[in-house]
Amino acid sequence: MSKDPVWLWRANKGWKSYDKKTNSRIEKAFQNGDESVEVDTERFIKLSEKPYYQYRYDDEEKYRVVKRETTGLFQDFTFFFFPNCMKMSDVKSLTIKINEENGLIAAKFSSKVNYVICKDFRKVKKKKNEEKNWDKLVKVLQKKKTTKIVTIDFVKDTLKNKKLPNDKKYVLYPEVS
Repeated sequence: MSKDPVWLWRANKGWKSYDKKTNSRIEKAFQNGDESVEVDTERFIKLSEKPYYQYRYDDEEKYRVVKRETTGLFQDFTFFFFPNCMKMSDVKSLTIKINEENGLIAAKFSSKVNYVICKDFRKVKKKKNEEKNWDKLVKVLQKKKTTKIVTIDFVKDTLKNKKLPNDKKYVLYPEVS
């Protein structure tokens, strides 16, 4: 699901992507924090400022706009952390990782949430306040059938394997058999 970033240049009629080899060279320079990168013997891209531009070596008055498009593992997904069931350091760490993969974190549960993340209650007994929150959330989710409650391992394994898992072992609700 996750793809490498794609670098494109503005042609006279729309956007054109660089060939794979050039795209890899540009991305490597971008990741290294380089100020510029050679496209070919006639052109280079300034990476030190946005928007990015491709210039000619022989005439910097001639240039084209360049852009970087990314698609993350969590593109188009919104996550919500189940209240009070994880250490704040885990929440912060997972938030950073989800954001890096273009996922969103909701401050409140809403109809836009795709995944609710919590510890695996099949392995750890719910505390009294967690039980109340769980019951409230399940009542809401019974109406919204597209949201799933998943374990923390769902996010960790998705990042590790670079794809969303099909394995139902991560889903706490709706219960799967």
